[in-house]
Amino acid sequence: MLKKGKTYLCYCVFVTTVAFYTGCFEIPPPKWELCKSVQQPTLPNQSPNATKHLVVYLDTSLSMAGFLSSDAKSGFAVSADGNTIFSKTLLELRKAAIAIDPNMEVVVRQVNKNISPPSFGDFQLSEISQNKKVFNGTETNLAGAIRTFPQPLDKESADQAPPRFHILVSDGVQSSSKSDKQLSCADRSDPYCVKKAFLDLVNSGWGGAIIGMKSEFKGKVWSEISKLSFDYSTGKDSTKFRPFYVYIFSPDHAGVEDLLESLRRSLPQLGREDAYREYNLTSSYISGFPAVELPDEKPPADLLRVRKDNSKDMPRLEARASVSKTGMQKFTLNVQPQWSPNARQTGPLDELNKLVKWEIQSVYPEKDETGHRYPTLKLSGWKSENGKIEVTFETGWSPGEEGKQDWRMYRIVGTFDDAKNVPEWITNWSTNLDKTSDTANKTLNLESSVPDFKSNSVISKNLIAEFCVRVGAK
Repeated sequence: MLKKGKTYLCYCVFVTTVAFYTGCFEIPPPKWELCKSVQQPTLPNQSPNATKHLVVYLDTSLSMAGFLSSDAKSGFAVSADGNTIFSKTLLELRKAAIAIDPNMEVVVRQVNKNISPPSFGDFQLSEISQNKKVFNGTETNLAGAIRTFPQPLDKESADQAPPRFHILVSDGVQSSSKSDKQLSCADRSDPYCVKKAFLDLVNSGWGGAIIGMKSEFKGKVWSEISKLSFDYSTGKDSTKFRPFYVYIFSPDHAGVEDLLESLRRSLPQLGREDAYREYNLTSSYISGFPAVELPDEKPPADLLRVRKDNSKDMPRLEARASVSKTGMQKFTLNVQPQWSPNARQTGPLDELNKLVKWEIQSVYPEKDETGHRYPTLKLSGWKSENGKIEVTFETGWSPGEEGKQDWRMYRIVGTFDDAKNVPEWITNWSTNLDKTSDTANKTLNLESSVPDFKSNSVISKNLIAEFCVRVGAK
C-alpha cells in the first residue's frame, strides 16, 4: 500500500510539472480544418448545340485600309515579303481555322454599315489580306456584328443553331451615322453598346477572349470626334504601330481555349513582344493555391513570431504576438498567385499582381466568448514589385484587457480590384481623343468598349488567392 501511495504521489507531481511548462492551461489553437478553401468557379461543362462553322467577321471600313500595303516594294511593311502584321494575321487565322478538329467550314462576313450575307470559303481570307480595295466602308457596325453571333447562318434552315466559332477582326471602334434603338447604340461612336453586346454573350454562358495586336499602317484615319480624316504613316517605327483586335467567341468554352492556344503559336511572332496581348473574358485566371513565403527580414523574435505550416494545400501561417508588449506589430508576407497560362498572356507578373485587392475574412471564433481575450489582425496594405505581392499585416493585443488568452483565425482572400476595371494594357492602348496623329497608335474609348471585371459575371467570381492565418499569444 505504501508503494502504491508513493507511486501515485510521484505521478501527480510529474503531470503537474509537465502541464506547467508546456502551457497545458492555454486554450489550444483552432484546427486548420476550420479555414476551408472557398470553391473557385469552374467552366461550364457543356456540349453546345452549334453548327460546324467558323465565321470571320471582318471590319472593312475605310480606316482599316491602311493596315494593308499597296506596294510590296515600297518598304512600307517590316517583313521582306511586303505583308504587314495585319495581313499576316488574316493568313494565320485561315491556317488556324482549317486546322481545327473537327473540321469547320469557314465563312466570311464583311462588317461596315451592315453585315454582309455569309460567304463560304477560307480562301477569301488570303484574297482580302492582299486587297486594300475591299476596305471601303463608311461605317462600322461592330455591335450589329456581335448581335448576329447567336443567330443561325440560314434563318430558313431546319437547324437553327448558331455557328460554333465567331472571330471579329477590327480596329475596335464602333462608327455609325445615326442611332439604333434595337442595338441600344447612339449615333457616331458608342463604345457602351459594344460592351453591352459582349457582356450579353458572356453572361449568357458563351466563352470569349480578346487579342490585341499592333501593325504597320499607312493611310487615312477617321476621327469620330472631329468627323474628319487625316493621313497617318507608321513607317517601320513600331512605337507608332496602330492597334487592331481579334475578338473570339463561342458557346463552346473549351473550343475557345483550343483556338487561342493555336493562335499563340503564331501570332506573337509577327511583331514585338509587347504588341501581342490577351484579355480572356471567361476562363479561370488561376491554376492553384498561391505561394506564400516569409521575407528574409523578420520582426524582432521577442515581440512577434511568424511561422509557416508545411501544408500541400491552402497555405497556412501562424503569428504569435507578445502579450506583454502593447501596440501592434507588423509583419509582411510575400504572395505569388498561381496565374494560369491564359492569365499570363494578359501581361507581365507585376501588371497582373496589381489587379488584385486583399481582404480579411474571420473564420474563428464564430462569436467572442465572455471572459476570453483575443488578439487583433489588421491588413495594413500591399504592393506589387519584382513579380510578387508584399502583403503587410499588423497584429497584437489591446492593453488593459483581461481574460483567457484565446485565438483568432482568418482567411486572407485576393480578388480582382473593381477599381482597376480592366487589364493594364487595355488602359494603355485606349484614348479619349482621336483628332491627331499623336493618338493614332491608340484606340478611341477601347477601355469603355470591353467588359470590365465587375460587370463580367464570370471574371468577377475568380478567386485569385487565398490562405489562412491564425494569431495567438507568444
